[in-house]
Amino acid sequence: MNPALPKILLVVPPSGALTVTPPIGLGYLVSVLRENNLDAGILDAQKESLNAGEVLEEINKINPDVLGISILTSNYANAKKIVKEVKKRIPRTKIVLGGPHPSALPGATLKEIPADFLIRGEGEYSFLELVNFLAGRKGDPSTIENLCYSENGEIKTKPCTVQVKNLDKIPVPSWDLIEPRQYPVNPHQFFFKKYPIAPVITTRGCPFDCTFCAATFLTGRTLRMRSPDKVVDEIELLVNKYGVKEIHFEDDNFT
Repeated sequence: MNPALPKILLVVPPSGALTVTPPIGLGYLVSVLRENNLDAGILDAQKESLNAGEVLEEINKINPDVLGISILTSNYANAKKIVKEVKKRIPRTKIVLGGPHPSALPGATLKEIPADFLIRGEGEYSFLELVNFLAGRKGDPSTIENLCYSENGEIKTKPCTVQVKNLDKIPVPSWDLIEPRQYPVNPHQFFFKKYPIAPVITTRGCPFDCTFCAATFLTGRTLRMRSPDKVVDEIELLVNKYGVKEIHFEDDNFT
């Protein structure tokens, strides 16, 4: 691994979902990496209509040092298949899991999927610290918040903590890698009326604790807000640079 610029790839596995939108969470991961003189690519199997085998071929071509995989329950089986094969084909690649499913069930996920690391909840700065550690720059995985991993056969899990109290600290997502105009039109025309569309987050966290919702595991129960001018700036960027015609607010809670 090149300490100066490790090759990082972030993947959205196939899930068969009918509605496909830019993975804003991965966009945030890349924006924080770029702010710290690193970079990453994004491979969205949903956007490209790739199956698990085709995703594996793309990963083989790229041959990343670090592979991040975003997991929902709906793409869990494909994520598991991809990780197992990558471990066989490119054993040197370090694999990091994230997303709602691993955040809610870190221990069970690491028992079933042979990844090297798992990050719970908000992962921008934990992932940055982990990449720096893996590249031999600095750090100690035992001190990284929200990081789970296996050591000597024992799975070490950590609780989710809120890492970013001031949301204005985080740069806007790397929209050039999740270009809204490149995403397919929803075939059912149910959620989306005008294209291109883009998801935007104005707040994180929800004070409630609904049993059916993963928000508590992902962003915590403390409500944090972006300043209005930052939100407007991002919307103007999406409209003027990327031709977006419809904005979807993806906050955990609006009330």
